[in-house]
Amino acid sequence: MVENRRAGNVRAKKAQPPIFSHEFVIQNHGDIMSCVLMIVIVGMMFPLTASVAHIFVGPQYNESRKVTVEGNTFDVTGFKCGVLDIATIAFYSIAWIVIHAIIQEYGLDKLQRKAHLSKISTFKFTESGHMFFFAICSAISAGYLIQEIFAGTNDFKRIWVGYPEEHRWMTSLYKIFFILQISYWLHQFPEFYFQKMKKDEIRQKSLVSIIYMVFISLAYFMNFTRVALVLLFLEYTSQAVFHFARVAHFLEKKNISKPTFKIWNVLFVLVRIGSVVIAVMTFWYGLRQFEAPYVDASTGNFNTSFVRLNLLLSIVLLQLVQFWTFASFHLNRYRDSGSKGKKKGSQKQQQQQQQPLKKKRNEDSQSTSMNWDRRTRVATCTVNNWALDFKGNYARIVKTCDDAYLMGARIRLGPELEICGYGCADHFFEIDTELHSWEMLSKLTEKSKTWPNLLILTGLPVRFRGLLYNCMAAVKNGKLLFIRAKLGLADDNIYRESRYFVKWTEPFVHYELRIREEFYFEQTSVPFGDAILQSEDNVKIGFEICEEMWNAQSTHIALSQQGVDIICNGSGSHHILGKSNYRINQLILGSSGKVGGVYIYANHRGCDGERVYYDGASSIAQNGELLAQINQFDIEDTCVKSALVDLSANITFRQGKSSSTVTASTIPAIVPILFEGNMTGNVASPLEKCTPPITNFEELQLSPTAELCHGPPAYLWTYLRRSGMAGYFIPLSGGQDSSAVAAMVRLMCEKVCGAVRHRRLTDGGDDPAYYLLGKRVGEDPDELCRQVH
Repeated sequence: MVENRRAGNVRAKKAQPPIFSHEFVIQNHGDIMSCVLMIVIVGMMFPLTASVAHIFVGPQYNESRKVTVEGNTFDVTGFKCGVLDIATIAFYSIAWIVIHAIIQEYGLDKLQRKAHLSKISTFKFTESGHMFFFAICSAISAGYLIQEIFAGTNDFKRIWVGYPEEHRWMTSLYKIFFILQISYWLHQFPEFYFQKMKKDEIRQKSLVSIIYMVFISLAYFMNFTRVALVLLFLEYTSQAVFHFARVAHFLEKKNISKPTFKIWNVLFVLVRIGSVVIAVMTFWYGLRQFEAPYVDASTGNFNTSFVRLNLLLSIVLLQLVQFWTFASFHLNRYRDSGSKGKKKGSQKQQQQQQQPLKKKRNEDSQSTSMNWDRRTRVATCTVNNWALDFKGNYARIVKTCDDAYLMGARIRLGPELEICGYGCADHFFEIDTELHSWEMLSKLTEKSKTWPNLLILTGLPVRFRGLLYNCMAAVKNGKLLFIRAKLGLADDNIYRESRYFVKWTEPFVHYELRIREEFYFEQTSVPFGDAILQSEDNVKIGFEICEEMWNAQSTHIALSQQGVDIICNGSGSHHILGKSNYRINQLILGSSGKVGGVYIYANHRGCDGERVYYDGASSIAQNGELLAQINQFDIEDTCVKSALVDLSANITFRQGKSSSTVTASTIPAIVPILFEGNMTGNVASPLEKCTPPITNFEELQLSPTAELCHGPPAYLWTYLRRSGMAGYFIPLSGGQDSSAVAAMVRLMCEKVCGAVRHRRLTDGGDDPAYYLLGKRVGEDPDELCRQVH
C-alpha cells in the first residue's frame, strides 16, 4: 500500500512475466492475435491451404442468380447465410481484438495519460472510446446499406416486402456488415479477461453483449436483416452521440460534452419511440401479409405468428427497459441536483462571511456557526458477521447503511473489523484477508453514493509501512475520507491483538497512504493515522476503538478537550456476566458524563467463527444519559438504532464544568481533516424533539440471572444455524451439566420463536436468523424443541 521509494530519478526495471503465463498473455494479447491472423492470411497464398483459409476470411455461400429489371435480365452474385459463417465470425472476432488493442495503445492510452484520469475514470473513458469508434463506423455503414435497400425511394414497405426470397440474398458488403457485428460482440468476452474486469462488471457487460449478439444473430440467420439494419442504425447513432459526449466529459471539454449530452437525451427518447414504431409496423402489420403456417428452414422462411409476436414483444420490452433506466437515472439526478443546489447556495452565503473551507484552521471560536439548528441524527448498528465471509459481511453492512439512511441518520457506526470479521485469528497473517477487505471497502465506497448524506464508519485491517493496523475507515458519498488506526491493543482475557497488529503511537498525527490502483477507488491516497474529522458546518467527529475506552488514558478525554462533538467507538467485546452493564454504566455513560458530548458505541453480535459470543448492546449516549440501546441478546443478523441529538447541549454541558474548560484551554489545538457535507440542518422538522433519555434501565440492562437465561440460548442458536447441523444431541445422565444444557435448549427455542412472533407483530419483516436448514422457524417453541432434539 505504501508507495515504493526510489533513489533519484532511476526507475526500477519491470520484470517480464514468464512466457504463456496469464500476465504474458494479457500484456501481449494484441501481438498474439495478430500472429494468428497472419497465419490465416498467409494460408490464402498457397493453393494447398487457400480453400481452407478462404472459409475464415471471405464471405461464404455465394451463388449467381438471374434478376430481371425493366425487361432486362442480369446475372447477379448474391450471398446467403450458413453454418460456415461461424468460422468467418471467429476470424473477425480475433481481428476485433487486434483492432481493440491498436486503438487502446496508440489512441486512448495517450489521451488518458494527458488527462491524468483516475483508475475508474480511465476504465469508463476507454470503454466509451472503443464504443464511439465502433458505433460511428457501424452507423455510417448501416446508413449506406439502408440507402442501397431503398434505392433512392421512400417506400417504407421495402423493410418487409419480398420476405423471405429477396431478404435471404445479400450483397458482399451487406453480409460482411452482419458478420462484423456478431464478431464484435463475441470478441467482448475475451476482452473481459484481457482488461482484468471485476466479476460484477463482467456480469453487466456480458448481459449487454449477449443481448446484442443474440438479436443480430437471430436477424441474420432468420433473414430479418432489413428491419435489424434500421434498428441498429438508430441505436448506433444514439450510442455514438452518447459516447462522444462521455469522452469529451472525461477530457474536461465541458463546452462540448454538456450540449452533446443534451442532444443525446432527446435523441435517446426519439430512438426508443422510433424503434418501437418500426418493430410494430414490421412484425405486426407488414410481415403478417406474408405469414407462413410453419417454419421452413430450407427456404429461410421464419415468418410465423409465433416467431413474429415473440420478436416484437422482445424488442418492445427491451426498449421499455432502456427507457425506464433512462428515466430513473434522470429522476435521481434531478433530486441530487436539487439538494446540491441548496448546498451550493448555503456554501456561497458562508463563503461571503468567512474564508474558504480549505483555509480554515482552529475554529473553536466558530463552533456555533450561523446554522443555529445543531440537531443531527446518529445511528449505531449491531451485525452478526462471520469471519472471512466477506460478501456476507458486506451485505449486512449495506443493509444497516440502508436502514440508517432511511431513518435520516447522518452517521452510521459499525463494529470493530466488521468487514473481515473480528475472529479471523491467524488468518490476519494472510495477505488475502487484507486484499479482500480492501475490495469490500472499495465496493462500499462506491455504494455510498447511494446515501450521499451518510457518513459510514466501518472496520478493517490495513497495512502501512509494512505493519498491520486494526483500523476504522470513514466513507462518505463515494470518497474514502480517513483511515484511523487503533491506539491501544487488547491482550488480556481471550484477546491477542498484538499477535496480529501493532498500535499507532503518534496521537493526532496522520500521513498519506497510497491506494493501490486495482482496488478501483476514485482517489489515489487517503489520510492514515489518528485525526479528527470536521464537516462544513463545524461538527467535529473523533474516534475511539474498543480497548482505548477501557484504558486508563482513554482517548475520549483528549478528544473532548479538542471540542469533539461526536465520539465513535467501534468495538468487538465478547460476553461475560455483568460485563455489558459495567461497559454501559461505568464506561460509556461515565465517559460522556465526565467530558460531555455524544458517544456512539457499536458492538458485534453472535458467533463469528471463534468460541466466544458477542452480545451486542450497541448504544448512543449524550452527556451521561443513555438515549438508545440495541437489545443485548437479540438473534437478528442486523439491527440499527438511531437518536436525534442536539449538539448545542454539548456546549452547555461542558461550559458548566469550569475545571475541564481550564484544562482544555492549555491543550494545543489539533488541525482537523475537513470533509464536504453538513452533519446538521434539515435533519428533522422544527417541531420534532430530540430523543429523550431511556428510563427503563431494568429492561435493557439484565441481571446476571437474566443474562444466563438469554446469553447461552442465543449462543446455541447462532452456533446451530451456522454449523448446518439439524439439532443437539444431549446425553441425559441426570447430572447438573446435561440438565442445564437441556434447559438452555428449551430457552433457546422459546427465544427464537418469541423473536419470530415479535417481528410479525411489529414490522412484519424477515431475517436470516429465523431460518434453520433453509426452513423458516414457526412461533411454537414446542415444535422447534422437538425438531432440534
